[in-house]
Amino acid sequence: MPTLGYLVDNRPELQLRFVEANTAQCVESKVATMVMVSHEELLGGRSDFAHPPGTLILLTLTPDGITGSTAAAVDCMLGALARYKAAGLVVTAPEHDVRAFPAATRTLASRLRVPLLTTTAAPTEWQDLNYGIQQCRTQYAERQVDNLAGLLHRLPAQLADGRAMQRITDWLAAALEAQVLVNEPKHGMIARAPATSPAHLAHAVITQAADPARVQSELERAGVHTRLVSLAPTRRGEAVLVVAAERPFDQADSLLIQHAAKLLGLVDQARRGFAMAAQSAREARAATYQLLMNGEPAKAQRVLEGLTPGLLGTDSARVYVIDCGSAELRETTVRSCEEAVSDRALVVRCPLQERHIVIVEPLGDPDPGGLGIAGDVQSLVLSLAGPHRLGGSGRRPVALAFSAYEEALTALGFTEHTQDPVVLTLGQTNLVDLLDPIAARGWALRVLAPIRTLPVTQAEQIERTLPLALGHPHTAAARILDVHRNTVKLRLNRAADLLDMDLGRLGNKVVIGLALDITSLPATSACVPTGGAPLDGELDSLLAGPRVRAWAEALLDPLQADRRDLTRTLQAWLSYETRVDATARVLDVSEVTVRSHLKNVEQATGRDLTTLAGLRDIAVALKVCTGIPTLALWSLAAA
Repeated sequence: MPTLGYLVDNRPELQLRFVEANTAQCVESKVATMVMVSHEELLGGRSDFAHPPGTLILLTLTPDGITGSTAAAVDCMLGALARYKAAGLVVTAPEHDVRAFPAATRTLASRLRVPLLTTTAAPTEWQDLNYGIQQCRTQYAERQVDNLAGLLHRLPAQLADGRAMQRITDWLAAALEAQVLVNEPKHGMIARAPATSPAHLAHAVITQAADPARVQSELERAGVHTRLVSLAPTRRGEAVLVVAAERPFDQADSLLIQHAAKLLGLVDQARRGFAMAAQSAREARAATYQLLMNGEPAKAQRVLEGLTPGLLGTDSARVYVIDCGSAELRETTVRSCEEAVSDRALVVRCPLQERHIVIVEPLGDPDPGGLGIAGDVQSLVLSLAGPHRLGGSGRRPVALAFSAYEEALTALGFTEHTQDPVVLTLGQTNLVDLLDPIAARGWALRVLAPIRTLPVTQAEQIERTLPLALGHPHTAAARILDVHRNTVKLRLNRAADLLDMDLGRLGNKVVIGLALDITSLPATSACVPTGGAPLDGELDSLLAGPRVRAWAEALLDPLQADRRDLTRTLQAWLSYETRVDATARVLDVSEVTVRSHLKNVEQATGRDLTTLAGLRDIAVALKVCTGIPTLALWSLAAA
């Protein structure tokens, strides 16, 4: 529907001009029809007639203008125009002489909010105006139908669709040929179209909460027409839709913006609800992951049961670690991982590394040819742009999920030394699986017996803390355990006192870590002797089996192909508590050389020497094959 401003700007043949300044009320007054009133009709009593809202009156006067009885009749007409919500009053006036309206008449019109205009055009120029108005109204109706149909077509199948708001924003920007931004005070920009929108609308977004009307007025004076609409008018501080264009918005535009704001509000409400549900699910998965890392699969299964029933109802699992390169890339990668694995695995943001994603895949009965989700995860990582890398573990008991995590982390580390961003150690053998289960469990229980003299709850807390605290800094262990780092330190000191050993020594760390890995496995039905202290040489006997020796020789065999004596470097490095400076002195080489040898050992053996699991495998293999490190490494007595 045309407005007075439209007629003034776009119908030059009418030669219209506002008597007063172009206020927003005058410019935006809508014109539904035009009625021409002659001077005789005015004086004949036609001033107080009923007319539809939006009627524009054209009053043709004599050269004498509005004087005497004519002025009284015009004042009476203004009252009728105000009652029936007329669009305005136009008077013929030579050269747009504002004196055509007496001061008293202008004051009355201002009070009644009736726009006054003058025209110098002949009445014949106005004869086709109503036809033009009807055409505009028809075009407006058709445009409004098209706009609403277009908006309805953007309705998402699910309101919680994460891309719905951006699609609606893109369409609105195209439909209005405008710049559109959806902004939230707490979280900033939610959607924008085109990409330059934030720069153009920054001023409006930043200051709209304080005084939206003043902001719109300032921008319009600068030639930018804006609309700011809250997506939730009943709630303060919520998201706002900002639209800016270089042309004024007509009624169809304004209605479309209002309808779009309502639809975006519904989508935003659904987005918030979905985000809350997603956050709850994320917290449940994080809690499940922590319980798995702490060796409590039964509790982890109970936590996850309401979210993904039956997911952890298996005895084995495989762990994958994805390095996304940055914390920013991790958020989008997490969503891609969740879509790729669906409900077949547990996907969590690693609490230790802000760049890492951890995926725990429960495994059913062994399938020699099956890789589970490995192919999907590998394809995902290879398809992602950026510095994504993937490491994977082999099949491990669920109770040893932390060991599987360390194995996956080791595999991830080796992607830095190869051109392949994916390393899946699916065939790596676990030392614990090679030991005699009854003898090994008996030895492990005797090693940990002093801790188990405590009340059950305290003993469990210490045993959950030890694997993490022995292999990671206290702050990292605290994040996984969800306790303060001082609590981790207190538990570690308590364990050291009970075991009567220095847990800072590498040998003692390896012994306790191995004992904890063994006891975390399901107990066999056979009777296991647990009384007394560990016997001298008992661990040596456990490691003397043919399966362990074959494993050790296979692990160290790649070192023999290197012309440097990597085995000698390893023996010295382990004997001197992994101190590079002491190792360099005893071997009479530089520290750089020692580090280079250790790096080559990692690449050759597939073990990460920065982790306790990697150190354990290398130390045990060396002990079995060479006798060095000496038995002192395995002594349980404090040094």
